[in-house]
Amino acid sequence: KNDSEGNAQNPNVMLGKILRIDVDNVPQGKTYGIPADNPWATQAGVRPEIWGYGFRNPWRFSFDRGTGDIYIADGYGKSWVHRYSKERKYIASFGGPGAEPGQMNTPHGIALDTRTNPPTLLVADRANHRLQSFDLEGKFLKVVEGFRLPCSVDIQGEYAVVADLQGRVTILN
Repeated sequence: KNDSEGNAQNPNVMLGKILRIDVDNVPQGKTYGIPADNPWATQAGVRPEIWGYGFRNPWRFSFDRGTGDIYIADGYGKSWVHRYSKERKYIASFGGPGAEPGQMNTPHGIALDTRTNPPTLLVADRANHRLQSFDLEGKFLKVVEGFRLPCSVDIQGEYAVVADLQGRVTILN
């Protein structure tokens, strides 16, 4: 579903992938470089920019600076949040399609909320018109209602800033 052309599994297409490029070390005549430790940097038949593949439509991501884990919101795909280690090893997925607390319908924005101790993950659950909070293992914690179509969430000091596709920004403390 949502990948009828099979782009997510095609190693020659950049759609449905997480890309990693180097903007500081750019070869002559190129617009970016390829990090030497990219998993397919030297493999024939695979785009060297690819860091991870197989996602339907990865939309937003957030990093746990303590562990290096990456959380990826598959927002236009299957409505899951995927967790990977900094070594690209799959750890877990949580959410999934639905409207019940802990389920999502187009997880569009994601942010690691360092205002809490321990940190939590905030997910803008766009089509369900809400913000959801999870622990870093993916356990559902709470729902914040009252949004139109929340598309992005960012942490700025003591505030969570939630952008909405219908012309509104909400600031939560």
